[in-house]
Amino acid sequence: MPIVTLTSDFGLDSHYTAVIKGALHKRVEDLRIVDISHRIRKFDAVEAAFVLRSVYQEFPKGCIHLICVRSAETPESPHRLVRLDGHYFIGADTGVFRLLSDKEPEGVFDFSGLNMDVAAPTFPESFSVGLEVSSRWQQRST
Repeated sequence: MPIVTLTSDFGLDSHYTAVIKGALHKRVEDLRIVDISHRIRKFDAVEAAFVLRSVYQEFPKGCIHLICVRSAETPESPHRLVRLDGHYFIGADTGVFRLLSDKEPEGVFDFSGLNMDVAAPTFPESFSVGLEVSSRWQQRST
């Protein structure tokens, strides 16, 4: 059963956290979702990186960490999956990945330009691709 963490700037009163969780559960059976924080300051990728850097190593290797801060995909910040220390981080590349560790990532998968059979892929669609890629990475590593 995969573990997925959520870190967002949605706030505690937003229904969007439930939308994301529902979309993830609909796509992946037996998913465990752990909320790290939904109180990151709006669009503050540095704060998100600080929080994640402080906690991600407490989770088992293979864990998937969703970074939902400035998560809209743009040409300047494409959605990516980054493998670091045996963990998988998915989010818009706003610079947040470089702040997670002093180590170089073990791999990076870029979702930009990927045909996902939807007109405008949203974060759950990107997550589904990221989960598949992380699963294949884990299989290759064993």
